[in-house]
Amino acid sequence: MKKIERDYLKDNNVSIIKFLLSYLVIFSHSFPITLTTSHTDPINVLTKGQLDLGNFSVCVFLFFSGFFVTKSVLNSKNAKDFFLKRILKIIPPLFIVLLFTVFIVGPIFKEISLKDYFSNSTPYLYLLKNTFLITTHKIKGLFISNPYNLSPNGSLWTLPVEFICYLICFIFFKLNLLNKRNIKITFLPFILFFIFQNFAYEFMPILSSVMPLFMLFYIGMLFYIYRDKIIVNHYLGILSVVILISSMILNKYFYVKIFMIPYMIFWLSMSFKIITNKILKKVSNISYEIYLLGFLIQQIVVSMTKIYNPYINFIVTIIPVFICAYLLNKANKFVIERIKV
Repeated sequence: MKKIERDYLKDNNVSIIKFLLSYLVIFSHSFPITLTTSHTDPINVLTKGQLDLGNFSVCVFLFFSGFFVTKSVLNSKNAKDFFLKRILKIIPPLFIVLLFTVFIVGPIFKEISLKDYFSNSTPYLYLLKNTFLITTHKIKGLFISNPYNLSPNGSLWTLPVEFICYLICFIFFKLNLLNKRNIKITFLPFILFFIFQNFAYEFMPILSSVMPLFMLFYIGMLFYIYRDKIIVNHYLGILSVVILISSMILNKYFYVKIFMIPYMIFWLSMSFKIITNKILKKVSNISYEIYLLGFLIQQIVVSMTKIYNPYINFIVTIIPVFICAYLLNKANKFVIERIKV
């Protein structure tokens, strides 16, 4: 058996896993984007709506976020230092994407006159509200002939959820709960929250997407706090995979994923030497930018090509998203350096 060692915080496969999952989100989105909202990815169909590849990927993102944000808050000098780091991580790339959407994509792909586009309030509200993490989807006249015309960028809804998680983590810190002794008092509220979401799903299905994200962030916090106590080995890792697959067969995945996904992902992150090349590791660290741009570029591809095949959409999107995400990452670093100066 192998215990988590401190070098895990630096020597791990997290960036490459997040990189691959960001493309898994794009693959999952390619079906509703090209075939309308009633269509989902093949795994979702195979599991009878239990496992959505996009939602699975976002769950993993929130788990990793819980782990590393806990590390961040414990190592921050004060509240200003912590929130500045969080804001600089998510807002500048988001703002650049929003500017690109409103002032470049909008005028090119709008299906109304240029005068009508700029004279109505929706582009500006889209820019302003989403910058402040108030998710707003509609821009009048943009992508209205696309099969998915509800939003130019359907990925933005998770960003407010993540920022709320940051706030929760900071509150835990201020209440002195981010340690092995005190965190235990949160176990019962978490279990009650887990039970509540099972019932809440019946009358408000949207909660099935949102509430697991909070729980996985919380479990990520626990994994960081107990990182030196967690045993990671291939037997337990394979067992977590078997339990997840069995839960889908038994139609119980919704109840099991909260507990099995974290260990499975932690095992994959820790136990395999996927990254042997420093350049690959550096290039793969753009998952957030890929996530921000993927949906938008997929919409652009549909609007330009009029090809409504999800697999073609995914393949055509891969390289443009990577290039744009890489440039966005560089632009964000430039902005952060100017701000720090």
